[in-house]
Amino acid sequence: MMRINNTLLFVLFENKGKSLLELMISLAIVSIVLFVATISNSFISEDKIRSFSRELYGDMINLRYSSMTRNHDVNFPYMRGYGIRFQDSNTYYLFRVNDKNQDLFYSGVDEEAPLNGETELKKKQISDTLRIQIKEKDSLINPHDNVLIFDNRGIPRQPSGAFQMMTMVVESLIDNEATKKCISIAFTRIREGLWNGKDCLEQ
Repeated sequence: MMRINNTLLFVLFENKGKSLLELMISLAIVSIVLFVATISNSFISEDKIRSFSRELYGDMINLRYSSMTRNHDVNFPYMRGYGIRFQDSNTYYLFRVNDKNQDLFYSGVDEEAPLNGETELKKKQISDTLRIQIKEKDSLINPHDNVLIFDNRGIPRQPSGAFQMMTMVVESLIDNEATKKCISIAFTRIREGLWNGKDCLEQ
């Protein structure tokens, strides 16, 4: 009968124990790294959302204020306010309305003039990890070609001249758990808030 050396058996079991311990330590390290990476990505997403939402909010405030205080320009005698036009969910333009055909309405991109002190339309492009959507009834849609105008009294309007309320939502494309921010534009007020999936809640 084969005899097993006790010393060899001890070494085998000791090595096996070390291997198991090393494996457990490795798994623990991997878990910690993944956890930290997840938290880091979430923080980065929320920081981007917060930063851009604040920028969009500032743009809306400036458009409204300018529409009431800087609505006269000898180069554009038919100024009808200031506006924003969305190209898609990542890009938008800021402009002055130069009512060339004098029909009192915004008739398209031909009536867009650069902002004061600018030589061309102001184009804003956000991170490709974010997107802007607008609320339409009970859902969010791509704002493609959507236009909002602030008239010379600071009232938000559609291109046709009708009064226009609007809610813009800024969200992450890579982190569904990230907090969504929103900009709510009403008759006399613009505010930034948190999107709860249905409404823009004041912060």
